[in-house]
Amino acid sequence: MIIKPLTLSYLTLVGVISGGSAIGADGTGLQLSRRAVTEAIDGIAEQGQGLLRWSNGGFLYTSPGGGIAPSFFTLGRDGKLLSSTKLTIPGASRVICHAADRAGDNSIVFAGLAWSSEGQRTPFLAWLSPEGRTETVISTEPYIPFALSVAPDGTAWTLGYETLNHDALDPGINPNAKILRHFDRSGKLIGSAWPQSGFETGAGLYSISKGYLFVTKDRIGWYSFSTHGEGRYVEADTRNMNQDVFPGLPRSPSNRMVDAFALTEAGDVLLSMEDRTPAGITTYFLDRATSKWRPLPTPSLGSYGPILLGTDQADVVLQYERSAAFYSLTR
Repeated sequence: MIIKPLTLSYLTLVGVISGGSAIGADGTGLQLSRRAVTEAIDGIAEQGQGLLRWSNGGFLYTSPGGGIAPSFFTLGRDGKLLSSTKLTIPGASRVICHAADRAGDNSIVFAGLAWSSEGQRTPFLAWLSPEGRTETVISTEPYIPFALSVAPDGTAWTLGYETLNHDALDPGINPNAKILRHFDRSGKLIGSAWPQSGFETGAGLYSISKGYLFVTKDRIGWYSFSTHGEGRYVEADTRNMNQDVFPGLPRSPSNRMVDAFALTEAGDVLLSMEDRTPAGITTYFLDRATSKWRPLPTPSLGSYGPILLGTDQADVVLQYERSAAFYSLTR
């Protein structure tokens, strides 16, 4: 059997590079939609080195929190700013955001920890309206959500663990407590899986708190890190939670870890890692036949290496210096 590598074919590029044109993957000049993503990215970039991602049909930019509540900016497919808001939790004097994601209606779901003025800590899951207003906040005590992904149907999946007296290794913790939880849009818990008892070590808890979660229509992907060496990739069917487990990508020589992760509706799994290549970053895909991660050739625009932002159905979204590009995956 011959395994053909994945390749990227050019679909659309939104933004401005060198006066409104760019060199596509085939070397041809392409006319671009002028000053769409570019202006928005430039504007929000002034807020600092935050996180930009593509999710459920739009962009979400989270400004760096630095121990304080971040700001959220949402942008449409054309790059125009749709909403901007400062993360707030009513009654909280301090908020830390662990993860955030965008839903298809431009609402935002985020999770983290909030402290009252008396110093009481509460883990939470919250929803912002499409206009940026805080609509729903639920306490998830004693469960602390660390990773979050909004499914295409608008429900939210979280990955985290329970603590007792602020200790995740306390012997009094319910061993059947689930680390993966599923919430509807009102904040009601509608499902859970994967007992915490299988992660009752420091390394196991680290893999939960320092990983990525991504949900498609019928699959859950969890890429977890290890305290040493490679991590692992766990994939489950949302209908029956049957799992497949694959080895993770070995750490780079500079000891850098994976910094982006995404799944396509077609079943592809992608991740990127900063490295010492000329572009400074490499995107990989999972070769299921061999359980190996193989480099995915990505078109370059200038000297700026493309950053994986997410997926759009079966397509891949990459960020360049002042633009975002959408590519189809072909074999």
